[in-house]
Amino acid sequence: MKILFLLTLTIIFIMQSQYAADALMCPVPDNKVCIHYYDQCGRDADCRSDQKCCPQPGCGRECKKGVLQCPPSDPNIRCIWYHDSCTSDADCGTGKKCCLQLACGHSCKDGV
Repeated sequence: MKILFLLTLTIIFIMQSQYAADALMCPVPDNKVCIHYYDQCGRDADCRSDQKCCPQPGCGRECKKGVLQCPPSDPNIRCIWYHDSCTSDADCGTGKKCCLQLACGHSCKDGV
């Protein structure tokens, strides 16, 4: 019975870790110059759970810390005027992103 319980907890943990990694996206590539092309990874599963396997132009694929992405815009929201309440993620708190709501402007949203 204990083995079944531990197996269930392990499966839940693995699924949650995979879901957390799937919610992240690759950061914008940096401007480094590489001497040779080398793939450190072939897929996200080759990286730590908080990382993604990301392309680095001219260098290959590398494990990078994943970043949150904006939730999809709600097409049902109608705005009276365009207003930006943020200009970058730095204007928002931890776990928040500066996201564009179509025809409304940028505002801080919970990252997904």
